[in-house]
Amino acid sequence: MGSALRLWLLGRFYTGWLKCARLFIGLSAYLFLILAWEPWSVRRERGVV
Repeated sequence: MGSALRLWLLGRFYTGWLKCARLFIGLSAYLFLILAWEPWSVRRERGVV
């Protein structure tokens, strides 16, 4: 019984950590896309590229 409870707690902790990590990765990728896209679109509007 104790090992099953420990396994359940570990599973809960792992899924929670995975959710946080996925959220952080998605957020950083979103910010990177915005920062990378912004100067390129501005340059294109000015006709530099």
